Amino acid sequence: MPGHRIFINDKINSIFSILLALEVRCLQRKHISIRMIALMIISVAIMGGAGETTSLCSQNERVKVYSLSLSLSKPNFEGKQSYVTIDLRESSSKLMKAGKPILPVITRTLTFPLGTKLLDVDVSVETEKYIVDKKIEPAPKPIVLDGNIRYEEVEEDQDVYESADLYPPYQYTIKTGAGLKNGEHVLYLNIRCYTQYSPANNLLYVPYKIDIKVTYQLPKRALLDSNQCDLLVITDEEFVPYLQPLVDHKNSMGIKTKIVTTQYIYSHYNGRDKPEDIKLFIKDALEQWGVKYVLLAGGRKGQTSDWYIPERESNNNVDAESYASDLYYADIYRCDGSGNVFFDDWDSNNNGVFAEWSYNESRRDIIDYYPDVYVGRLPFRNKEEVKIVVNKIINYERRDGDLSWFKRMIIIGGDTFPTNSSYYEGEIVTNLSATYLRQAGYSVEKLWTSLGTFKGPGDIIGGFEKGAGFVHMDGHGNPFFWGTHPPHEEKWVVGLRNYHMFLLGNREKLPVVVVGGCHNNQFDVTLRNFVEGISQLGLRYFHIPIGNDSFVGPFWSMEWVPRCWSWRMITIPWGGSIAVVGDTGLGYNYPSEYVLNGLEGWLAPRFFYHVGTDHLSHLGEVHGEAINDYINNFDVNSDPLDRKTIEEWMLMGDPSLRISINSYSG
Repeated sequence: MPGHRIFINDKINSIFSILLALEVRCLQRKHISIRMIALMIISVAIMGGAGETTSLCSQNERVKVYSLSLSLSKPNFEGKQSYVTIDLRESSSKLMKAGKPILPVITRTLTFPLGTKLLDVDVSVETEKYIVDKKIEPAPKPIVLDGNIRYEEVEEDQDVYESADLYPPYQYTIKTGAGLKNGEHVLYLNIRCYTQYSPANNLLYVPYKIDIKVTYQLPKRALLDSNQCDLLVITDEEFVPYLQPLVDHKNSMGIKTKIVTTQYIYSHYNGRDKPEDIKLFIKDALEQWGVKYVLLAGGRKGQTSDWYIPERESNNNVDAESYASDLYYADIYRCDGSGNVFFDDWDSNNNGVFAEWSYNESRRDIIDYYPDVYVGRLPFRNKEEVKIVVNKIINYERRDGDLSWFKRMIIIGGDTFPTNSSYYEGEIVTNLSATYLRQAGYSVEKLWTSLGTFKGPGDIIGGFEKGAGFVHMDGHGNPFFWGTHPPHEEKWVVGLRNYHMFLLGNREKLPVVVVGGCHNNQFDVTLRNFVEGISQLGLRYFHIPIGNDSFVGPFWSMEWVPRCWSWRMITIPWGGSIAVVGDTGLGYNYPSEYVLNGLEGWLAPRFFYHVGTDHLSHLGEVHGEAINDYINNFDVNSDPLDRKTIEEWMLMGDPSLRISINSYSG
């Protein structure tokens, strides 16, 4: 599965980054000689993967030169009807633009201590020319996960396929960013090298050797070195007494926790709006206290349009819908090409429109996106919800006894986009996720429509009753519903509607759920939308398309429900889930055999990779590292759907929650 290969070099680079961070501390404390650490780095780094060598040398105490040489395997070509496909064993993603050729991409991401200055980055790519007797296969159109749109035949982009120009027009791209890597603040240096194709000439230029040389200067001291606080809880003063037991619990576990109210923040900050006030405060908390996790403890005020903790709406406009992005609160910094660090306000063109994407580049905000803190939200609407969820978190982290249920995973899916093919997208995606957890000793229960083990809500309810540490379900959704299709059929297999949540009696056996589908995490729903919809549209609010009239009344988007699907699952006192990761807006996947090549089909399994292979122990880290992976492997600033994929992928839960199987006995 080319979209998910892991390389030894990734682990080498992690060790390289840790040693660099150690070197910064040594520059301050003079405990270990710089020469000795450089030798340590070289002795580890030269053990790279097959065909790859790395080295590190010093020009002086702070200026270093890091070199990487990568020799690539021969490409693999396969005929596919009137097209040919190309794959490279070392590729970690593919260039996927609808109607344009699918081409493998080689990515290397280096990390340095935040504050490092990049003095020079030199990239050399040597290619081999191939003559192809068929056209390279074009990428399909992404399909929305709301169940209303089906597979469309792929149409070639004639501007590309009739041209002799190389696609893409560049051999490589270099991008920088500021973010977290396994809990450490780093400068990301992302280098992506491309196969290039000249369709009119039937020529393909495939990289076979890549050399990278980076000259950099380490910072005199660590840019962020405070450790006064691990978890920052931001909430309304109304909820403080009910959140105090959670704060006390976290402190007793060694998670240094502070609670701050929005009333305090709004009275001390003067951003352009309330979300910016909160983000500016998070920046100060990060720099002064060393905050790692941020819990946004609040959502809508009851069933009104007001907020305890406001959302930041993206202005992506790729599909004419607005949606919330809590990634805004996590992405504090950006870097320029030299590694200089700045506040990222998500308004790079300074026009007052946040997170804006447009085909007109002057109206497009260029965003860093890498999380600098791990953010989760519990969108409390009232005090009772606070009491329920706080109690569930405390009991979850205090559990003991027989925890065999925790080492179970449930995967749920079907034929997401029914065609005559044998590729059942939801089952392909969830199976990849299960592969990672099996490696960590989990047993896996498959609730798949193709196996007949998923026929309706009862199968999911029964699976929850047995208990599971993790659930991955991939299909279609809205704020009230999740479901999918049996093989080759348009009919629905209903998974869970909101009222089914009351039947989830799994008590303390609470899973972390990752749900693929539209709007399941749309926490801004409110009954007020029902009243306003009728007031504005009358009976058209309930309209069903008939004949040539394609208008769908807003009632059917289910944005009037009192709680979204995921929040309903979390707030069930006697079961449900402990957290849900899902989309706040319309989700997208590629159809058929392309489902793992990008978008949610690529992103969601990375969550389980970091649980099962990386063994990360806290929920926010797992969620954040999956987003980092997507940013590293896809040019998110150039494609609106890639941007949306990470912007809307929200963690509804406590980001400091302990989830590692090594955190508990049993």
